Amino acid sequence: MREIRKITIPQLSEYIRIAEKRAVKPYLKGSKKKLPKKYQTDEYRWNAKGYLIDSRGVVVPSNPIVAGTPRDWRINGQDVYNQKIKHSARGGIMAKLHAIFDPILKKVDKIDEQDYPLHLRLEFHTLDHNKEESRERNIDNDNKWVYEKVIQDSLTHVGVIRDDNPYVINENSKKTIFVTNPDDVKLDIIIYGRE
Repeated sequence: MREIRKITIPQLSEYIRIAEKRAVKPYLKGSKKKLPKKYQTDEYRWNAKGYLIDSRGVVVPSNPIVAGTPRDWRINGQDVYNQKIKHSARGGIMAKLHAIFDPILKKVDKIDEQDYPLHLRLEFHTLDHNKEESRERNIDNDNKWVYEKVIQDSLTHVGVIRDDNPYVINENSKKTIFVTNPDDVKLDIIIYGRE
């Protein structure tokens, strides 16, 4: 293999913003969610829609900590696979990812077809979350397929390659490299061509 392009994206976040404000989720009459004792008083009642309201008629949120706050998604193909990310939301997420990668990859010189087929290698320089006191864990390499998909589509969309079919890109690989300094977090996109 012969390296023909290397694109470095410094400080690439593992997260994208998918909502500026999370919706208020009301308590629903008859739902399986247990109503806390503090709401089982005369100050609270059910309205005609079956939502719990307070004495002022305001809907009581069942998600008071996160209601109204931004919602970020950690880019993880597992969430698509297990349908944590619903089909209707995927298009919007992919558009946000393309908005990150398209402007960067647009600056890359077109790859000559004599270099096909290509090997796309992604090197994720990331902090090791498993060593920290954190709820987060490192994302498995196989769950980073979302990046491959978006980057290949972006390379095609901006005209760096003519297509992303196996005649053009017939090999992909991903590597995670742990770094200790947050300033060293980055993504290296390395494209190898035919010898």
